[in-house]
Amino acid sequence: MNRTGAQKPAWNSASPWGEIPSAGSVPKGRPKIAHCFNGGDAGQCKLKSRQGRQIARSWKAAISLSPLRTGTSVAFTLIELLVVIAIIAILAAMLLPALSKAKEKSKLTQCKSNEHQLSLATLMYANDNQDKLPDCQNLGVWVWDMSAYVITNLQQNAVRQDIFYCPNEYYLYNSSTPNAWQAFTGRSTPPFPYIVTGYIWMFPKSRADAVLTSFSEVIKTTTPRPGFSVATTEIITDPTIFLNGLSGRRYADISAAGGTSVRTAHLTGNTPSGGNITFLDGHIEWRKFNQMTNVANPASGDPGFMF
Repeated sequence: MNRTGAQKPAWNSASPWGEIPSAGSVPKGRPKIAHCFNGGDAGQCKLKSRQGRQIARSWKAAISLSPLRTGTSVAFTLIELLVVIAIIAILAAMLLPALSKAKEKSKLTQCKSNEHQLSLATLMYANDNQDKLPDCQNLGVWVWDMSAYVITNLQQNAVRQDIFYCPNEYYLYNSSTPNAWQAFTGRSTPPFPYIVTGYIWMFPKSRADAVLTSFSEVIKTTTPRPGFSVATTEIITDPTIFLNGLSGRRYADISAAGGTSVRTAHLTGNTPSGGNITFLDGHIEWRKFNQMTNVANPASGDPGFMF
Protein backbone atom coordinates (compact mmCIF):
# COMPACT_ATOMS: atom_id res chain seq x y z
CA MET A 1 0.00 0.00 0.00
CA ASN A 2 1.25 3.59 -0.72
CA ARG A 3 0.65 6.72 1.31
CA THR A 4 -2.82 7.27 -0.15
CA GLY A 5 -3.79 3.73 0.71
CA ALA A 6 -3.77 2.58 -2.93
CA GLN A 7 -2.39 -0.81 -3.95
CA LYS A 8 1.19 -0.67 -5.21
CA PRO A 9 1.27 -1.44 -8.94
CA ALA A 10 3.09 -4.53 -10.15
CA TRP A 11 6.35 -4.07 -11.95
CA ASN A 12 6.13 -4.33 -15.73
CA SER A 13 8.69 -7.12 -16.44
CA ALA A 14 7.74 -7.49 -20.07
CA SER A 15 9.92 -4.57 -21.13
CA PRO A 16 13.13 -5.53 -22.96
CA TRP A 17 15.03 -2.93 -20.87
CA GLY A 18 14.14 -4.34 -17.50
CA GLU A 19 11.34 -3.77 -15.05
CA ILE A 20 9.50 -0.52 -15.83
CA PRO A 21 6.78 0.79 -13.50
CA SER A 22 3.36 1.63 -14.77
CA ALA A 23 2.45 5.26 -15.26
CA GLY A 24 1.47 7.19 -12.13
CA SER A 25 3.39 5.06 -9.68
CA VAL A 26 6.90 5.24 -8.27
CA PRO A 27 7.74 2.04 -6.40
CA LYS A 28 9.88 2.42 -3.37
CA GLY A 29 13.59 1.73 -3.88
CA ARG A 30 13.41 2.14 -7.66
CA PRO A 31 14.45 5.04 -9.97
CA LYS A 32 11.76 7.67 -10.17
CA ILE A 33 10.35 7.27 -13.67
CA ALA A 34 6.77 8.52 -13.82
CA HIS A 35 4.07 9.16 -16.36
CA CYS A 36 5.87 7.10 -19.08
CA PHE A 37 5.32 4.21 -21.47
CA ASN A 38 1.60 4.21 -21.34
CA GLY A 39 1.06 4.50 -25.08
CA GLY A 40 2.65 7.94 -25.26
CA ASP A 41 5.84 9.20 -26.85
CA ALA A 42 9.11 9.16 -24.91
CA GLY A 43 9.23 12.94 -25.13
CA GLN A 44 6.11 13.18 -22.96
CA CYS A 45 7.76 11.47 -20.02
CA LYS A 46 9.02 13.31 -17.01
CA LEU A 47 12.37 11.69 -16.41
CA LYS A 48 14.12 12.29 -13.09
CA SER A 49 17.09 10.03 -13.30
CA ARG A 50 19.97 9.20 -15.65
CA GLN A 51 18.74 5.62 -15.92
CA GLY A 52 15.33 6.86 -16.97
CA ARG A 53 16.77 9.01 -19.73
CA GLN A 54 18.84 6.07 -21.05
CA ILE A 55 15.78 3.83 -21.09
CA ALA A 56 13.75 6.49 -22.91
CA ARG A 57 16.41 6.94 -25.57
CA SER A 58 16.58 3.16 -26.15
CA TRP A 59 12.81 2.98 -26.36
CA LYS A 60 12.62 5.81 -28.86
CA ALA A 61 15.36 4.31 -31.01
CA ALA A 62 13.66 0.92 -31.04
CA ILE A 63 10.34 2.43 -32.08
CA SER A 64 11.94 4.56 -34.82
CA LEU A 65 13.76 1.56 -36.30
CA SER A 66 10.83 -0.84 -36.20
CA PRO A 67 9.73 -1.97 -39.69
CA LEU A 68 6.12 -1.77 -38.53
CA ARG A 69 6.64 1.91 -37.55
CA THR A 70 8.59 2.97 -40.61
CA GLY A 71 6.61 0.91 -43.15
CA THR A 72 9.78 -0.69 -44.53
CA SER A 73 10.64 -4.42 -44.93
CA VAL A 74 13.88 -6.37 -44.75
CA ALA A 75 15.09 -7.69 -48.17
CA PHE A 76 18.18 -9.39 -49.63
CA THR A 77 20.56 -7.30 -51.65
CA LEU A 78 21.59 -8.42 -55.14
CA ILE A 79 25.02 -9.48 -53.88
CA GLU A 80 23.47 -11.59 -51.12
CA LEU A 81 21.19 -13.31 -53.64
CA LEU A 82 24.14 -14.04 -55.93
CA VAL A 83 26.08 -15.51 -53.01
CA VAL A 84 23.14 -17.80 -52.12
CA ILE A 85 22.78 -18.92 -55.75
CA ALA A 86 26.52 -19.63 -55.96
CA ILE A 87 26.39 -21.74 -52.79
CA ILE A 88 23.44 -23.74 -54.14
CA ALA A 89 25.28 -24.34 -57.43
CA ILE A 90 28.37 -25.57 -55.58
CA LEU A 91 26.31 -27.95 -53.44
CA ALA A 92 24.51 -29.28 -56.53
CA ALA A 93 27.84 -29.88 -58.29
CA MET A 94 29.04 -31.84 -55.27
CA LEU A 95 25.86 -33.92 -54.93
CA LEU A 96 25.12 -34.82 -58.57
CA PRO A 97 28.09 -37.21 -59.01
CA ALA A 98 27.11 -38.99 -55.80
CA LEU A 99 23.52 -39.32 -57.01
CA SER A 100 24.74 -40.64 -60.37
CA LYS A 101 26.90 -43.27 -58.66
CA ALA A 102 24.00 -44.33 -56.45
CA LYS A 103 21.77 -44.71 -59.51
CA GLU A 104 24.36 -46.83 -61.35
CA LYS A 105 24.87 -48.97 -58.25
CA SER A 106 21.14 -49.63 -58.18
CA LYS A 107 21.24 -50.69 -61.83
CA LEU A 108 24.18 -53.01 -61.17
CA THR A 109 22.17 -54.70 -58.42
CA GLN A 110 19.14 -55.09 -60.71
CA CYS A 111 21.37 -56.41 -63.49
CA LYS A 112 22.83 -59.02 -61.15
CA SER A 113 19.34 -60.02 -60.09
CA ASN A 114 18.33 -60.45 -63.74
CA GLU A 115 21.32 -62.69 -64.43
CA HIS A 116 20.55 -64.70 -61.32
CA GLN A 117 17.04 -65.43 -62.56
CA LEU A 118 18.33 -66.29 -66.04
CA SER A 119 20.91 -68.59 -64.45
CA LEU A 120 18.20 -70.41 -62.50
CA ALA A 121 16.06 -70.73 -65.62
CA THR A 122 19.05 -72.16 -67.53
CA LEU A 123 19.91 -74.68 -64.84
CA MET A 124 16.28 -75.76 -64.54
CA TYR A 125 16.13 -76.24 -68.30
CA ALA A 126 19.33 -78.31 -68.16
CA ASN A 127 17.98 -80.45 -65.32
CA ASP A 128 15.07 -81.43 -67.56
CA ASN A 129 17.34 -82.10 -70.56
CA GLN A 130 20.13 -84.40 -69.36
CA ASP A 131 22.24 -81.44 -68.13
CA LYS A 132 22.38 -80.01 -71.65
CA LEU A 133 22.49 -76.25 -72.17
CA PRO A 134 20.04 -74.68 -74.64
CA ASP A 135 21.09 -75.10 -78.28
CA CYS A 136 20.93 -71.77 -80.13
CA GLN A 137 21.17 -73.42 -83.59
CA ASN A 138 23.36 -70.60 -84.96
CA LEU A 139 20.36 -68.26 -85.06
CA GLY A 140 20.92 -64.53 -84.77
CA VAL A 141 23.40 -62.03 -86.18
CA TRP A 142 25.15 -60.28 -83.27
CA VAL A 143 26.46 -61.77 -80.03
CA TRP A 144 23.46 -60.70 -77.93
CA ASP A 145 20.98 -62.28 -80.35
CA MET A 146 19.27 -65.34 -78.95
CA SER A 147 17.27 -68.07 -80.66
CA ALA A 148 13.57 -67.33 -80.22
CA TYR A 149 13.04 -71.04 -79.54
CA VAL A 150 15.54 -70.98 -76.66
CA ILE A 151 13.94 -67.91 -75.12
CA THR A 152 10.54 -69.59 -75.32
CA ASN A 153 11.99 -72.49 -73.32
CA LEU A 154 13.70 -70.23 -70.77
CA GLN A 155 10.49 -68.29 -70.27
CA GLN A 156 8.97 -71.36 -68.68
CA ASN A 157 10.95 -70.29 -65.60
CA ALA A 158 11.85 -66.65 -66.40
CA VAL A 159 8.55 -65.23 -67.50
CA ARG A 160 9.18 -61.46 -67.64
CA GLN A 161 10.69 -60.14 -70.85
CA ASP A 162 12.63 -57.33 -69.17
CA ILE A 163 14.73 -59.91 -67.28
CA PHE A 164 16.56 -60.56 -70.55
CA TYR A 165 17.96 -57.01 -70.53
CA CYS A 166 20.48 -55.25 -68.33
CA PRO A 167 18.78 -52.09 -66.98
CA ASN A 168 21.26 -50.01 -68.98
CA GLU A 169 20.10 -51.88 -72.10
CA TYR A 170 16.38 -51.23 -71.65
CA TYR A 171 16.53 -48.88 -74.61
CA LEU A 172 16.69 -52.04 -76.76
CA TYR A 173 13.64 -53.52 -75.11
CA ASN A 174 11.64 -50.27 -75.11
CA SER A 175 12.58 -49.27 -78.64
CA SER A 176 9.83 -49.19 -81.24
CA THR A 177 12.21 -48.99 -84.21
CA PRO A 178 12.99 -51.79 -84.21
CA ASN A 179 11.26 -53.60 -81.39
CA ALA A 180 14.09 -55.85 -80.22
CA TRP A 181 11.72 -58.47 -78.85
CA GLN A 182 9.58 -58.97 -81.95
CA ALA A 183 11.31 -57.43 -84.96
CA PHE A 184 13.16 -60.59 -86.03
CA THR A 185 10.70 -63.33 -85.09
CA GLY A 186 8.42 -63.22 -88.11
CA ARG A 187 10.50 -65.53 -90.31
CA SER A 188 11.72 -69.09 -89.81
CA THR A 189 14.62 -69.15 -92.29
CA PRO A 190 18.04 -68.94 -90.53
CA PRO A 191 19.34 -66.70 -89.04
CA PHE A 192 15.70 -66.16 -88.04
CA PRO A 193 13.82 -66.30 -85.76
CA TYR A 194 15.84 -64.59 -83.07
CA ILE A 195 15.42 -61.97 -80.36
CA VAL A 196 17.82 -59.11 -79.56
CA THR A 197 18.53 -59.35 -75.84
CA GLY A 198 20.60 -57.28 -73.43
CA TYR A 199 23.18 -59.97 -72.58
CA ILE A 200 25.81 -62.08 -74.34
CA TRP A 201 25.18 -65.84 -74.31
CA MET A 202 27.89 -68.49 -74.39
CA PHE A 203 25.41 -71.28 -75.08
CA PRO A 204 26.15 -74.00 -77.65
CA LYS A 205 25.95 -72.71 -81.25
CA SER A 206 25.30 -69.13 -80.11
CA ARG A 207 26.79 -66.20 -82.05
CA ALA A 208 29.33 -65.64 -79.25
CA ASP A 209 30.16 -69.34 -79.10
CA ALA A 210 30.88 -69.27 -82.85
CA VAL A 211 33.53 -66.58 -82.31
CA LEU A 212 35.20 -67.98 -79.17
CA THR A 213 35.88 -71.57 -80.19
CA SER A 214 37.18 -72.50 -76.72
CA PHE A 215 33.52 -72.64 -75.64
CA SER A 216 32.56 -75.25 -78.23
CA GLU A 217 32.86 -78.01 -75.64
CA VAL A 218 30.58 -76.25 -73.16
CA ILE A 219 27.42 -78.12 -74.02
CA LYS A 220 26.40 -79.30 -70.54
CA THR A 221 26.37 -77.82 -67.08
CA THR A 222 28.99 -80.43 -66.20
CA THR A 223 31.43 -79.75 -69.09
CA PRO A 224 33.48 -76.57 -68.59
CA ARG A 225 35.78 -75.19 -71.25
CA PRO A 226 39.26 -76.73 -71.40
CA GLY A 227 41.52 -75.66 -68.55
CA PHE A 228 38.64 -74.23 -66.51
CA SER A 229 36.11 -75.48 -63.99
CA VAL A 230 32.35 -75.03 -63.82
CA ALA A 231 33.01 -72.21 -61.33
CA THR A 232 35.23 -70.32 -63.81
CA THR A 233 33.43 -71.00 -67.10
CA GLU A 234 31.25 -68.06 -68.19
CA ILE A 235 27.85 -68.62 -69.80
CA ILE A 236 26.04 -65.22 -69.57
CA THR A 237 27.77 -61.83 -69.52
CA ASP A 238 26.98 -58.16 -69.62
CA PRO A 239 27.50 -56.73 -73.13
CA THR A 240 30.88 -55.00 -73.10
CA ILE A 241 31.02 -54.28 -76.82
CA PHE A 242 33.29 -52.17 -79.01
CA LEU A 243 33.94 -51.18 -82.58
CA ASN A 244 37.37 -50.48 -84.00
CA GLY A 245 37.68 -47.43 -86.19
CA LEU A 246 40.24 -45.03 -87.61
CA SER A 247 40.01 -42.93 -84.46
CA GLY A 248 40.50 -45.94 -82.22
CA ARG A 249 38.20 -48.26 -80.30
CA ARG A 250 34.87 -46.92 -79.12
CA TYR A 251 32.34 -48.48 -76.78
CA ALA A 252 29.25 -46.41 -77.59
CA ASP A 253 27.39 -44.95 -80.58
CA ILE A 254 27.74 -48.20 -82.54
CA SER A 255 25.34 -48.30 -85.49
CA ALA A 256 22.65 -50.97 -85.35
CA ALA A 257 19.47 -52.03 -87.15
CA GLY A 258 16.78 -49.52 -87.95
CA GLY A 259 19.13 -46.54 -87.72
CA THR A 260 19.58 -47.01 -83.98
CA SER A 261 22.83 -47.15 -82.03
CA VAL A 262 24.01 -49.43 -79.22
CA ARG A 263 26.60 -49.20 -76.48
CA THR A 264 28.41 -51.06 -73.74
CA ALA A 265 26.16 -51.67 -70.73
CA HIS A 266 28.29 -50.17 -67.95
CA LEU A 267 30.31 -47.11 -68.86
CA THR A 268 32.27 -44.59 -66.84
CA GLY A 269 32.46 -41.72 -69.26
CA ASN A 270 33.51 -43.37 -72.52
CA THR A 271 35.30 -46.31 -70.91
CA PRO A 272 33.71 -49.58 -69.70
CA SER A 273 33.70 -50.02 -65.94
CA GLY A 274 33.14 -53.78 -66.03
CA GLY A 275 30.32 -56.28 -66.20
CA ASN A 276 28.36 -58.93 -64.32
CA ILE A 277 29.34 -62.48 -65.27
CA THR A 278 27.24 -65.63 -64.73
CA PHE A 279 29.22 -68.86 -64.46
CA LEU A 280 28.36 -72.44 -65.30
CA ASP A 281 27.78 -73.37 -61.66
CA GLY A 282 25.20 -70.57 -61.32
CA HIS A 283 27.09 -67.95 -59.29
CA ILE A 284 27.58 -64.36 -60.47
CA GLU A 285 30.56 -62.04 -60.12
CA TRP A 286 31.39 -58.46 -61.08
CA ARG A 287 34.47 -58.32 -63.29
CA LYS A 288 36.33 -55.05 -63.72
CA PHE A 289 37.13 -53.85 -67.20
CA ASN A 290 40.90 -54.19 -66.74
CA GLN A 291 40.39 -57.82 -65.72
CA MET A 292 38.57 -58.81 -68.91
CA THR A 293 40.85 -61.18 -70.79
CA ASN A 294 38.35 -62.80 -73.20
CA VAL A 295 38.30 -60.57 -76.26
CA ALA A 296 36.51 -61.40 -79.51
CA ASN A 297 37.01 -59.23 -82.56
CA PRO A 298 34.94 -60.56 -85.47
CA ALA A 299 36.57 -60.16 -88.85
CA SER A 300 33.27 -59.29 -90.54
CA GLY A 301 33.22 -55.77 -89.11
CA ASP A 302 30.57 -56.59 -86.54
CA PRO A 303 31.09 -55.23 -83.03
CA GLY A 304 33.60 -57.06 -80.90
CA PHE A 305 32.96 -58.02 -77.31
CA MET A 306 34.89 -58.84 -74.18
CA PHE A 307 34.35 -60.28 -70.71
